Amino acid sequence: MTKYCKKCGRQVDDIDKYCPQCGNYIELTQYVEIPCFICEQPMRFTHEDGILGGNFYICDKCGIKLKETEHTDKINTYTLYNSPTDTKLNKKYMYSAKTLQEWDKILNDDLSTSEENEYNTYKQT
Repeated sequence: MTKYCKKCGRQVDDIDKYCPQCGNYIELTQYVEIPCFICEQPMRFTHEDGILGGNFYICDKCGIKLKETEHTDKINTYTLYNSPTDTKLNKKYMYSAKTLQEWDKILNDDLSTSEENEYNTYKQT
């Protein structure tokens, strides 16, 4: 499992107790590696400060950006922020899906524009 500093997003070694970049303490429970649901490459973890900040996973290849909106021991919930390379995903809503296969089905179907689907999230189990 790849570990990242929660504060600056830098990848750290399993043996590191402190981030070599910012000095932040590395907790034992770190973020899992999430594959991009379009290209399946590992997404990069980063943290952004500020009112709209938070923990994000970004695909450097596709430009997909997911924001972690809930974090528990069993389920992490992510909200799709943007997708500059796929016009279907440039909408301000997304369906919820638990697996990459469910995302594939959603992406291949004709997406509805109904208001009730706005702000749905991606859940990883």
